[in-house]
Amino acid sequence: MYTKLLFLEDSYKKGFDADVLSFENNCAVLDQTCFYPHSGGQESDKGIIEKNGNIFSVSEVKKDKGIVLHKIDGILEKGDKITGKIDWDRRYKVMKYHTALHILSRVVFDLYGGGVAGNQISPDKARIDFDLEKIENKEEIEKRTNEIIKEGRPVKIYTLPREEAEKVVDDKTRVDLLPKFIKNIRLVDIENFDVDACGGTHVKNTKEIGEIKITKIENKGKNRKRLVIV
Repeated sequence: MYTKLLFLEDSYKKGFDADVLSFENNCAVLDQTCFYPHSGGQESDKGIIEKNGNIFSVSEVKKDKGIVLHKIDGILEKGDKITGKIDWDRRYKVMKYHTALHILSRVVFDLYGGGVAGNQISPDKARIDFDLEKIENKEEIEKRTNEIIKEGRPVKIYTLPREEAEKVVDDKTRVDLLPKFIKNIRLVDIENFDVDACGGTHVKNTKEIGEIKITKIENKGKNRKRLVIV
């Protein structure tokens, strides 16, 4: 059952109408959705689904074998027509953190050459892991990241055929590691600074992020360093 992912086209879209394709175990599958399912380290959206004046909360959205499941506190039936609304305040905070991590990863790559080994993005903080033996000068990393943020660089999102995407990105983005069945690559382009493959939600301009603070650098094992930001 295919669900059109509206957030891929517009991260700022807050509401939508949809048809219920199936409902089982308190989870609804819709023909289209604005709700971001937990993926790529980014937490899922929360919000509400409304049907005939009845409002149900959406507590979790996830993918199971490619199917997007919306967990709700009510009952729906196949064929129902619903209206969905995401918790915009939560989503916008996550968007800002996710875009900030793109900037941070470029700054670290330029300084140390380390690739990203994992991340986690929530509304109140974010973390990113690098395959590096050590990361020094936290203040310099934070300063450079905030400088880019304050410059107000446009953030563009577009999709290119895989062969073209491989020519656009540099060694920081390992397009070759993506599954071969992915023929088109979604790119997040921070103007004149960084281009990276990503399926998450992002702000339109770096200035929207505000300012980040690196709260700590953690050692998570051999050649794995973690930066936590708020």
